[in-house]
Amino acid sequence: STGFPPTIRELRDEIGVSSLRGVTVHLDALERKGFIERNSKARGLRVLRNGEMGRRAQYIRIPLVGTVAAGTPILAQENIEKYVRVKRDQLKGSEKSFLLRVQGDSMIDAGIRPGDLAIISESATADSGDVVVALFDDEVTLKKFHKVDNYVALLPANAKYQPIIGKDFEIQGKLVGLLDEAQLFDDENWVDGDLLPVRREQSKHFPWIFGREVKE
Repeated sequence: STGFPPTIRELRDEIGVSSLRGVTVHLDALERKGFIERNSKARGLRVLRNGEMGRRAQYIRIPLVGTVAAGTPILAQENIEKYVRVKRDQLKGSEKSFLLRVQGDSMIDAGIRPGDLAIISESATADSGDVVVALFDDEVTLKKFHKVDNYVALLPANAKYQPIIGKDFEIQGKLVGLLDEAQLFDDENWVDGDLLPVRREQSKHFPWIFGREVKE
């Protein structure tokens, strides 16, 4: 009756759910189905009209992770720069995904450059050959996962760096694509981002990610 969208706390009181988390779960489901959209503001909830539902349902809201503080989970609130919207088909079927801002040049020879935004599908496991995000010595690293029998390693794509060999790392997710910063908008403006054109060096090094080889 106020003319403003409700906050999560107000929704909890109105619908009789016992926790704020319970309200968030319901809102997540409504957003996935394209009935509502949200942004990061306190009253950033909007019911969509029929004509908007199909179009908006093609997009999903995910966090953009910047610099990860040592010893914190990747998706800890202090590591999240903002929320953005990307097309569902860019997530390769996994809605539990996030964007990670690439730090450093350890994967430069694979065409993964500092500042690129890596689309990461959350996963604690990976197949040999996957490019993964892993926690090692309380720091986040993006590397190619290699496994033969009981031997496992994280391999860089830059001769300046050494492989990380052994089991003292934890896989957090797998790379499924890349976005460019210029294609993103704050969550207040829903994003119409597309995957970057496959660069020559990316296709050559990681055809299993990008789906096509480069013809010389």
